[in-house]
Order: sequence, then structure tokens, then C-alpha cells
Amino acid sequence: MSRPLAFVRSVPDSFARALTGVAPGSAIDVALAREQHQQYIACLAGGGFGIERLDTPFDFPDGPFIEDVAVLLIGTLVSTRPGVPSRRGEVTGVGEALAARFELRSIDPPGTLEGGDVLQLGGRIYAGRSSRTNDDGIRQLAKITADLGIETVPVQVRDTLHLKSVVTALDAETLIAAPGHFNPEVFGKFRILWVEGEGEINTLRLPDGNVLVPSSKHAVQEVVAADGYGVVTVDVSEFEKADGGLTCLSLRTNDG
Repeated sequence: MSRPLAFVRSVPDSFARALTGVAPGSAIDVALAREQHQQYIACLAGGGFGIERLDTPFDFPDGPFIEDVAVLLIGTLVSTRPGVPSRRGEVTGVGEALAARFELRSIDPPGTLEGGDVLQLGGRIYAGRSSRTNDDGIRQLAKITADLGIETVPVQVRDTLHLKSVVTALDAETLIAAPGHFNPEVFGKFRILWVEGEGEINTLRLPDGNVLVPSSKHAVQEVVAADGYGVVTVDVSEFEKADGGLTCLSLRTNDG
């Protein structure tokens, strides 16, 4: 079996101007962000991913959040259409860089879709209806996935940026989530580990079975460890200032 890949995009000097919903207590430190990005990449590589790096042009301060502009399916890359117009220019570069390796599909106007709202689990796609992803974007994604024999299930998301800001998969049968942001019945048979007191839950399962968790999320670490998973932590504080989590910093071939 080939080694799963993680595509990452560099941190530009302009990252200090990345989007944020709430002004952080201190400005983004780009040099520190680059150090943290390298540590994140090292965790991915140590957990079993092959790493492939793409450059981010200066004009795209949010470029390191590569997952938002593309969705990787079986042999197919879906170029998204971000809900924020300033991010739409990021899409073309990622699609062009990977065009030789994947069949390209796209989300077209008036649809909007960001990869942070796309959770692949158990052979299905769960697509969050959020402030960044609209009904037409989900409809277009569902048509694309249907062509691949994959069902897409819409999930209404409340009071958070993306679906994967509040729920991620620990394995093929288990989710970890913050309560109050979605109807858990939509996930039916899956087991959900709830974490109280955390506004955001974004973990990343590694190919070796361990779970990568932000070092700032102590309650998440405790719940993951208590359920028997190995926990790997990484400091991504500068990316958290831009509302970023672990999954949005890479595009991975083993999701779902």
C-alpha cells in the first residue's frame, strides 16, 4: 500500500493579515508561525504521511489553510469556491499544482464550499452548511460524489466557522465533538465523544493510529487519551489566531 500523502502550503510574509472572526489578543507572529508550521509538518511525517510542499504567493495571506480550497476524493480533486471572496484566488494554484495527479472537478457560482466543512467518514461525506458553505455548494458536491458512488449528507452547523471546527474523526467509527453546534442524530451509528468546555474541537488522525491535538486544547487531549488513543500535541497558536485548526493546514489522501 502506498504511503498516504499530506500536501501543505508555505506561510507567506502576508500571513500577518490572515482573516479572523475575532481580533486576537496579540498580532500574528509570522516567524513563529513558520516554526510552528514546520513542527506540524514534522508531526505529520512522524505519524506516517509523505509530505509534499506547495508555495503560497504573497497575495494570499490565508494560503496555508490549504484544506479550504480543495477536497480530495478517490482520484479526484474538487476545487472549492470559498465563502469569502478574498480567498477565491487561492483555488487555481492548488488545482494547477495537482492537476497531473487527480481528475479535477469544481464548485461553480452561486455555490460556495470550503473544505473545512467537509468531513469524510465511513464511506460518506458529511457537508456542513455554514457561513462559508451554502446549499448550492453542497448540492454540487453531492452530484460530484454521487458520480464516485459516495453519498453526501448535509449537516446544519451553528455558531462556529466550519463543521470540522467542532467535530472530527478519531477513527472510522468514532467522532470527537463540542456539543450544541449540530444535530448529533445526523451521524447515526457513529460513536461521539463529547468535550465540554471547549468552543472548538479539531483533531487530526495520523496514519499510525495516533491523534494529533493542538497543545492548547487540554480537555480534548484528556478525552482522547482516556479513550485509549495515543496523543501527539503540537503548538499552532499563531494559526489559532486566524481561526485555523490542524486539518485545515494540510490536504490529505487518507481522509475517510
